[in-house]
Amino acid sequence: SEEEEEESIIMTLSMVGNSLGGLYGRYALTELTHIFRNDNSCSNNIHKNDDSNNNNINNNSDDRSNNESNNNDNNKSNPPRIIPLIFCTTSSPHLGVSRETFVELPRWTEPYVSSAFRQRTMDDLFRVNGSTVVMDMCRRRDDNYDGNNSGNKDEKDDNNPSDDGGSSNNNNNGGGGGSGGGSSYRSHRSHREYLRPLGQFRKRIAVANAYNTDFLVSVSSGAFLSSESDSIHYHLDSDVTVKQQQSLSLRLMKDIEHVALQVVTLPEEDGDDDNAILPTSSMTGRDKVKSDVDDHDHDDDTSHCVNALDRLGWHKIFIDTRNLLPNFLNLPIPALKPANNNNDKASRHEAYYTSGELRDHFQRYGTLLPVAHPLNMANSRTDWYRKLTKGGQPIVDALAELLVLDMIEFSEKIDES
Repeated sequence: SEEEEEESIIMTLSMVGNSLGGLYGRYALTELTHIFRNDNSCSNNIHKNDDSNNNNINNNSDDRSNNESNNNDNNKSNPPRIIPLIFCTTSSPHLGVSRETFVELPRWTEPYVSSAFRQRTMDDLFRVNGSTVVMDMCRRRDDNYDGNNSGNKDEKDDNNPSDDGGSSNNNNNGGGGGSGGGSSYRSHRSHREYLRPLGQFRKRIAVANAYNTDFLVSVSSGAFLSSESDSIHYHLDSDVTVKQQQSLSLRLMKDIEHVALQVVTLPEEDGDDDNAILPTSSMTGRDKVKSDVDDHDHDDDTSHCVNALDRLGWHKIFIDTRNLLPNFLNLPIPALKPANNNNDKASRHEAYYTSGELRDHFQRYGTLLPVAHPLNMANSRTDWYRKLTKGGQPIVDALAELLVLDMIEFSEKIDES
């Protein structure tokens, strides 16, 4: 009834993740979706972008007092509607760090470097020793997977101590730190649906540090760029018609001196194009280790991952903090070339850059002091950090303003509907 609809609670969800927090956020979304799928009172009321109808479920609780049953009836008859608004990452290694370190390492050395840290997180980021979580997060779930099993239970990981009697207490780490993590958990994780929950947000924002000013996260990983990808990024300052055609918010981050460029990728519907998603891996743990040093497979996976993420639609902001450093530490960088205007490529009249063009330009070395990782978030966890990063406060303020205004705009649209 109308009275029941009025009593329904609307909850909005926005997420901001810095550094690894961006990856953890993407992972957590999938876990939350899995939980909601098993809790019908929540899953049926996740308000998607397509404004699909919400369904109520019947209360099936037993063996409770009448008062408790009545309360449960009321709660489940009008569960909250969860509306995803903004998902934002800042300096997050969406592609991991393999081939993306400040001084690029040969692929064959990365397993040894990762092993030296003795942390599962480094295996995940370097994509070595059988870890595939970074690429798994660019895949859609197997059509044959029902969401309630752990995938190929017979699959064994020869490099996992839990497979031969070792500890498996860290199986809930996901992409986090620590050692261990059983093969059944890896298979279970690789069959999760990662892209669709992320695609439910009204807007996705990725902030990345340009010109190798970030020692920990490259611009390619932070803004998921690939030299092998021709994914189109429209220049937001170039043509109003692109902005009018977007379903996402078209507000730009304030034009401060530290913003080098803002671009947008257009959201696309799922199709049959093989480049839209990564195929589900059927390799065993042993095969994955063998492929760790295969440069061709590595680049191909990276390109697929970039395309899969770009198809969700993103507002990408490239930050240049070199003017906060002494001039003698900065290196000369050629100016960014004008955006393309090739109708055959873009099928529109708007100016654009390809993913490969943006990577080739922003991946250049621009400084001898790559401290942008804490700088662009004005990290103030210690007095020393506060002094070092105070110049980055305008960046944080401008991003916060963008997020708040976007959330207000989307909330007002929800109220109107």
